[in-house]
Amino acid sequence: MAYDHTGKHAQARSELQQFLSLQKAAEIAKIVAQTYRSAGYTRARRHFFELNTAAYVQRHFLAYQIAADYALLGEKQRALDYLEQAYREHSSYMTHLKVDSYFDSVRNEPRFQQLMRQMR
Repeated sequence: MAYDHTGKHAQARSELQQFLSLQKAAEIAKIVAQTYRSAGYTRARRHFFELNTAAYVQRHFLAYQIAADYALLGEKQRALDYLEQAYREHSSYMTHLKVDSYFDSVRNEPRFQQLMRQMR
């Protein structure tokens, strides 16, 4: 994500492929690589997050992580839905919310600001 946030897309793609290899996610790695070749980095990144988020939802993964993926996809309302769920679940990750760059795209949303007020 650091490479992605700093615009170093070639390095970000390389690290993502290595991450997927270590996670033994060969099918997702193959799909992302094909998408990268045919549609470029931005679409491959989005495709990865779509696949990853779908897997998280199916496995009832941490609401906070699902929110982060939706925020990166630009799906603000879904991201906020899952952040509110993480708050209700007393997720320990909520302590990172104020500074977590995954949520930069939703910081100005009234629901996000209300959530920050609730957390004090």
